[in-house]
Amino acid sequence: MDDPQIETQMAIQEEKNPRVYKIVKEISSPKKYITDLSYVDDGKICLSLESDNCRSRYYSDTVHENIPDHDYFVHGMAGCKCGSLLVSVWNGKLQEKSKGKILKFELFLTEFTKLFEFENDKHRPLFTFPTHITENGNADICVSDAGAVVVIDERGVLRFRYYGLAKDSHFDPYGICADSECNIIVADMKNDKIHMIDQNGGFICFVYYENMKMPRALCIDENDNLYVSEWKNDRVKVISSQ
Repeated sequence: MDDPQIETQMAIQEEKNPRVYKIVKEISSPKKYITDLSYVDDGKICLSLESDNCRSRYYSDTVHENIPDHDYFVHGMAGCKCGSLLVSVWNGKLQEKSKGKILKFELFLTEFTKLFEFENDKHRPLFTFPTHITENGNADICVSDAGAVVVIDERGVLRFRYYGLAKDSHFDPYGICADSECNIIVADMKNDKIHMIDQNGGFICFVYYENMKMPRALCIDENDNLYVSEWKNDRVKVISSQ
């Protein structure tokens, strides 16, 4: 049986219901090439910069010691509401040999203990090239993979894959986050789009803001303000639908 897949919708429908956000604030970064954003609290965000070994801030070395196969590389990390840490890793190989998995860790004092490892569902690989990752409010794990958003439940069971609205759209997901209604928001950088889908994978709308170009990293705060950084840009835009 084929993997679950969200049926694509007519592109004309999506254009009738865009969600236009306004830019309410811009934040300067010390360098360009922001690869990831994480919202902390009280308006503070953590920037991951391509030129820095920023993963050390997230205890990457400690996490790496807990990966049985040290040929895997850490790609993305996200904190869970319960205090656990989600980590996406990739084997560094290309094409049909490329594969990845999601690890879930618990931090006890200063040590990480691996709780779960999600790689296959019903003996079929879940991920090819997992990068950005987030936990949804319903405890689903949402992952930007090669050409698709892959969503699994907290047990690692595949819920759905979202491939964009059309198979020829070259959907290329990067930054990913989820709002207070459990809608999933993902940056489609190479297509200059931000997609919003519901927690079951149904397309809701595109998110637009003025002069949007190559959105790459995303995060969201408790008021559903969206933080967006664009490729080769040292500014983080805070956008709101309010």
